[in-house]
Order: sequence, then structure tokens, then C-alpha cells
Amino acid sequence: MIQLVIANDHNGCIGKNNALPFKLKTDLQNFKHVTLNSVCILGRKTFESLKEPLKNRTMLVCTKAVTGLNLISDSPDIWYTNEPLYWLKSFQKQKDISIIGGAKIYALFASLVDKIVWTRVDCEIQNGDAFYMPNTDNFTLANEASYEKDKDNEFGFVIQTWEKIAK
Repeated sequence: MIQLVIANDHNGCIGKNNALPFKLKTDLQNFKHVTLNSVCILGRKTFESLKEPLKNRTMLVCTKAVTGLNLISDSPDIWYTNEPLYWLKSFQKQKDISIIGGAKIYALFASLVDKIVWTRVDCEIQNGDAFYMPNTDNFTLANEASYEKDKDNEFGFVIQTWEKIAK
């Protein structure tokens, strides 16, 4: 299974200054839950924005700076590649795949996705610099949960799970 996991505002903003543009503790807990024990595919800038590697996940970092597939020497769970589509099949045999950003990575894998876990944040970020809006034309809404703004969540939001319509 390949899932796209995304959070964005009304305009599709997913980032600002190489960071998440909103603070949503509940959504981060959901992100951890849905990506745990999967292979997370992400771009180099998204990887660099993390405070530390994501625990209990294999990370496939997409970058033009390498050739082939390179293991980071001090971690058996972080790989760099300039050929993510080529390596996808190898990793998919082992675990589920989570596409976690940024915009170029979402666009690259969009046609291969079986499920979208979409956090729709009730806001409009000013001066955002990374944008992506998933296309749900071939998907059906399977689940939806709403969350109000509170001390742990800067904005209200909805987490939707979309599943690909079988052909």
C-alpha cells in the first residue's frame, strides 16, 4: 500500500521557510500513527527540516546529489537516492510506503497512491513557500474526523482518509 500523508491550509500551503506552517500536536500524533513502521519517502529539504530522523521508520530521502542508493553510515534506516521510483518496488516488498513531502515528491508519486491521509487545516498561511493540493478525483472519502482549535492545536482542522476507487 502506498499512502500520501499531507497537511495543508485552504490554499494548499504545506510549508514556510522549510518548516510546517502550523502547530498541530494532534495531527503530529496522527502522522506518527499512520506512518509508524512504514518506509517514508521524502525530499531532501523535508528531511533536513526534521529535528531528528523519524523513529521506527525507514526513510528514503530523494535528492539529486547522489547516484543510485546510498546508506547513511551511522543509520541503517536512512537511505539517499536520486532514483526513488526505481527503488520504490524494492522497499514496497518489505513494508507499506508513506509519501510525506515535499511538493515535488507528492507530485512525483501522486499517480501511484492507494490512500490519502489529508489534514485540512482551517487557515490561510501568509507567505507560505511550498504548496501541494491532492487530487481526489479517483478516490472516495472513507473517514473524516474534526478537531477544534485548542491549547495543543493552533488551528481547527479535519483529518480525512481517502481510498482509491478500484477500477
